[in-house]
Amino acid sequence: MSVRRRISIILNTKTKMRHLKYIYNVVCITIVCVFVFSLCLLTSCEKGNIDRATVYTQSLKQKLKTAQMFQYSARYLDAIKMYQSVVISEPPAQINADTIAKLIDIAMTQMMNCYQSYGKPDECADYFSEMHKHHSHFIHQNLRSDLYSIFGYALSRTERMEEAEQMTDSALAIKAVNSDSKRLFRMYSYAAAVFFSNPARQEQVISLCNKALEIAKEDNSIKGEEFITSMLGLLYKRTGNIDKAVDLFHDSVDRARENGDNLAEVNACNSLAEMYLYCDLPKHALTYCTSAMQLGKNSPNITPTIKSQTYLQYGQALSALQQADSAIFYYKKAEDLLSKQPYNNGMVDVDLLMGTLLVDRNSKKDILQAVPRLKRATRFATNINRTKAFYQLARAELVLGNNKEGEAFLDSMYVLLHKPANPIYIKGAYSFALNHYLSTNNVDKTALYSKALLDEYHNETEKNLYQKLSEMVVRYIGEARDKEFEMERIKAQNKEFYISMGLVVCVVVIFLLVILYLKNRHLAAIRIQVQNERLDKLLSDLENEKGLRGNAESRLSNLLSDDSWKGLLNITPGVLKKEGEGSFRRRFNVVYPYFMANLTTRVPNITNREEFLCMLIIMGLSNEEIERMMGVAHQSLLQSRYRLRQKLNIGKDESLETELMKLNKTVR
Repeated sequence: MSVRRRISIILNTKTKMRHLKYIYNVVCITIVCVFVFSLCLLTSCEKGNIDRATVYTQSLKQKLKTAQMFQYSARYLDAIKMYQSVVISEPPAQINADTIAKLIDIAMTQMMNCYQSYGKPDECADYFSEMHKHHSHFIHQNLRSDLYSIFGYALSRTERMEEAEQMTDSALAIKAVNSDSKRLFRMYSYAAAVFFSNPARQEQVISLCNKALEIAKEDNSIKGEEFITSMLGLLYKRTGNIDKAVDLFHDSVDRARENGDNLAEVNACNSLAEMYLYCDLPKHALTYCTSAMQLGKNSPNITPTIKSQTYLQYGQALSALQQADSAIFYYKKAEDLLSKQPYNNGMVDVDLLMGTLLVDRNSKKDILQAVPRLKRATRFATNINRTKAFYQLARAELVLGNNKEGEAFLDSMYVLLHKPANPIYIKGAYSFALNHYLSTNNVDKTALYSKALLDEYHNETEKNLYQKLSEMVVRYIGEARDKEFEMERIKAQNKEFYISMGLVVCVVVIFLLVILYLKNRHLAAIRIQVQNERLDKLLSDLENEKGLRGNAESRLSNLLSDDSWKGLLNITPGVLKKEGEGSFRRRFNVVYPYFMANLTTRVPNITNREEFLCMLIIMGLSNEEIERMMGVAHQSLLQSRYRLRQKLNIGKDESLETELMKLNKTVR
């Protein structure tokens, strides 16, 4: 192989190596760039996910605030729509499940409350039924238990008790992972409310109520303890443990007062009033209704619904005391509060109580007013109130002579009274129906209601003795509590009396001090006047007896040496009046004999008021004193001083006081 050929091969090899090295470098740089770009892309995506999660969470919170604003303004439909938008919203990926679960939980709870306030429990149950069928997006186990709990409570408000109990059992069966105390409290509360009307579940209800109360005692931020207490007290009442119920409500009142919780105290007072009405103690009920009304006046958190409950119970107590007109007055006050809201359970109570009272009056005019109210109540009331309304409608129609309609209402009443899942007791209902059918010779219905009445007596006699004993205990406890309440009221009145007396004493002392001050001021003015009169007399003697001038000047000098000249010049606004002008000028000329002559010589056109200003300035009075003596405002004094400086031709750097002093050739 030739040398040339070998050199050519070597050169080609080196060229190929350079090309390979270049390609290698390009590939490495490309790989690094791709890696960096991918890393940035992943970071930005993750940041985007985080930002989207934050925006989504903030959006839900804003929707909740808006919905709550609608709810507080009684715009329930708008609030429901806003809450629904929170519940059905689809969360983005990589979002905290616990946070979203809490927000949706709040939305579901408040949405149910809005449905109840709007008087649409059926629509509420239907909505949650759809939620139950399509709950796959509820990724958190706790949220599912909350859904079952709220759904069960919503079903119970529509009298679908079997479904409600099943759903509530499902909620309690789910293990609550990391549930906070408020959610557990609500779950136990709703469960107790659902099982409350089932006699077979009474022990479970007591257990659930006690669990809820324990949670509330541990967590002071939980509101709603009075709801549990009220339910537990009513349960005690149902089982004949009246003394336990009353003690429970009294403890609630005491605890609420200690904590300064006016809302809880009002609810506890209302529960006590209800209990005393049940025990036929209307005067005791009035006491606690009065307390609730006084608290409601000064507490903005007491809702119209709660205030209306107080008015209704106050009216019931008055009605029991045979004060029907006063009772109607308070029923109407409750109606005025509730009329601003959609028709709800509160208005059912108003219609039922008002209708019952009007029927009791047994006049055709009153009964005709009662019938529309009672019929309206039957359309919206629960089974218990609906049964009471049917009873009163039967009484009304039979009094009006409408036997067919009245008997139809008696039949409706009988069906509800014998509903096994929800036992209801209305005192005197069977007796009324039996007497009617006896008068109409209806054998079948007479037999039916005779048996029902015997069963009622049989059931009642088993607890009559304990009932009477419990009521005696209630009377004793009530009287003792009332005495205690009266003592507290007297103490409060005494405190107010002592405060008032203290204020009166302070006012009297201040008045006496003012009188003493004015008296001393008057005496000082008299003394100054006497001194001025003495000086005027001396000056007069000087003018009239020129021959005795030396002696007069000596006496005048003695008078002025002991600061009497200050008394002469201790002028008051009255000195500048016309009647005191001459006296003041004479006294001034004695102290400053050359001033006025020099002043009028220098300023021939000076006014009388400007002369007085110059006199007061040279006497060393302050601007405030001059203003008081001359009776002018501060701005007016400044303008007068300015005009005086111009007339005297005084420069900016020269003092008016100094220039005036130059006009007095003699110095005292």
